[in-house]
Amino acid sequence: MDDQKRKDIRRANFKGADHHSQNLSGINFEFSDFTEANFNQANLTKASFRLTNLTKASFEDANLTEANLRGANLQGAYLTGANLSDADFIGTNLIGAIFGGVRFAGNSLCFANLGWTDLRWACFREANLEGANFQGALLSNANFQGAFLQGVDFKAAGLFHTNLQDANLCFADFRYADLNGANLVGANIQGALLKGTNLQCANFKKAYNLSLSQLSEVKTLYDAELDKELLIPLQENWPELFEEPD
Repeated sequence: MDDQKRKDIRRANFKGADHHSQNLSGINFEFSDFTEANFNQANLTKASFRLTNLTKASFEDANLTEANLRGANLQGAYLTGANLSDADFIGTNLIGAIFGGVRFAGNSLCFANLGWTDLRWACFREANLEGANFQGALLSNANFQGAFLQGVDFKAAGLFHTNLQDANLCFADFRYADLNGANLVGANIQGALLKGTNLQCANFKKAYNLSLSQLSEVKTLYDAELDKELLIPLQENWPELFEEPD
């Protein structure tokens, strides 16, 4: 196969194919089917998997630096140990994918679907996650420091001890999420939905665009850290929010 043909392999059927440790850098696999394929330890630098079916594919320790995964289906994929530096996940379906503490620092995951996914200890530092779906996801101890999270869906997500410091959380949906012990210092919380949210031990010091009406709808503020201009009127008007939960 000449080099040009090797670089352009669109609309191919690679179901269950074994690409373990292969060098597939720069190849265009758009619209192909890699269901349950093996890419463990493969070099996929700058490869394009746009709109590709990668359901339950395995990428353990693979190099996906600058790979294009826009609109791809990675539902149930295995990505533990993968290098995802500067990979493009805009509009990607990652429901049920397994990451094992993978780093998404600086990545673009706009409108990606990560609902009901285990992302404990994952790093999204300064990543662009506008409009992404994390509904029901496990995000305890994840790092979103400085991330752009405008309009993100965190409904019923587990954000126990999650770092959201300096994050842009404008219009994010945290309804019925668990933010016990979360760090929201310096975060922009304009228009965020907090109805039924567990904010026990959460730290909101120096958070801005946060209103009394937002906080009045939460489940609890027990042991939460708030600036005085919010803390005092909340204690006066909604003292039940500071009672120890059952």
